[in-house]
This record gives sequence, C-alpha cells and structure tokens, in this order.
Amino acid sequence: GSRMFPVVICITAIIIATLIVLITRFNLGKNKESMDFSGTKTALIMFVFLLIYVTVIEFIGFYIATPIYLYISMLILGQKNKKIVAAVSLLFPLGVYLFFDLLLKMVIPMGRLFS
Repeated sequence: GSRMFPVVICITAIIIATLIVLITRFNLGKNKESMDFSGTKTALIMFVFLLIYVTVIEFIGFYIATPIYLYISMLILGQKNKKIVAAVSLLFPLGVYLFFDLLLKMVIPMGRLFS
C-alpha cells in the first residue's frame, strides 16, 4: 500500500544514478568532460559528521545537537561569515521549536539526557 511509492522512487533513483555514472565513466555522451573527485574528502567528512549528529541526537536531543551540527558543517563547507553561521545555527532550531513544537504540537526528540 503506502510503501509502494517510496520503493518505486528509490529504485528509479538507483537506476538513474547508475546510468549517469556509466555514461560519465565511458564517455557515452557528446561532452568529453572528465570526472572530478576534488570534493570527495569534504563529502566523506560531512557524511561521517552527519552519522555522528544522528547518533548524538539520541543522547543530547535535537535542540542542542542541531546548532552545533549546523555551525560546524557550515564552517566545513566554507562559510566565512561567522555572523551568518551563528544566526542560522540559532534561528533554525528556534524556528523548528516555534513551528513544530508550539504550533503543531509535535514531539521533538529531547534526548536521554533531558528525558
């Protein structure tokens, strides 16, 4: 029933991604651009940091883990303006609190530390 749509989307995404990799790898298209892996290290760092963030939410909660995650990830990705980094890191969780917690009355994970 309801799980059919996500399964179809996942299978379609896997097929399209595979075709893109094959077309790029074997130069089957008209353009002859080579693959550039210059951002691979940053992507792997962000992936590991995302796994740590998801794990930390379980222990210290969304409202503490998210500003830390946003602050560090924006610095890793190259944001130079510290005021913007601090503003986004603080205002995003505040917006989530106001919209989801107060307005919609949804339960946001508080973590084991504060439960």
